[in-house]
Amino acid sequence: MAADPKTASLYSRMQSYGTLTEAPRDVPDARFALPATVHWMRALAILTVDQELDFAAGRKFYANVHARGMPDRQLNTVCEQLLFVLNQIAALQALTATTNKADVARTAIVAWYYGVYSAASAMTAAMDASFQDNHAETARKWQERFPANNLAMHPFADCL
Repeated sequence: MAADPKTASLYSRMQSYGTLTEAPRDVPDARFALPATVHWMRALAILTVDQELDFAAGRKFYANVHARGMPDRQLNTVCEQLLFVLNQIAALQALTATTNKADVARTAIVAWYYGVYSAASAMTAAMDASFQDNHAETARKWQERFPANNLAMHPFADCL
């Protein structure tokens, strides 16, 4: 089935012809992706407010965690990853000025994801001087080092 040239869009083309990785019938329905993501973020915000999670709660939770010395290369890796986190935070702050949030939603999601990913990378590097070269290993290592040892606050320790 060909896309109607009067209402042609990339999405309608994908639904008509598919992509290299998806048959036309397998192209996800875009109507659900953005709302689901926004609702997930909103649910996390509701949980943090409901449980009165803020910087003071974080300081209390982590009161017994103390900084330790580390070799320069390890410290540089931690700082490099934290710099990436700050870059993503700056991007998210800049995106809040956009009038139509739907225009930048995917960009914001990517910035948020990479901020969390870099934070997890910094934390694992600080914990055991390791640095994983892929996202799945970083997630596995973070889960193994932090939530599994009660070193991550709820709901941030949750994973599926």
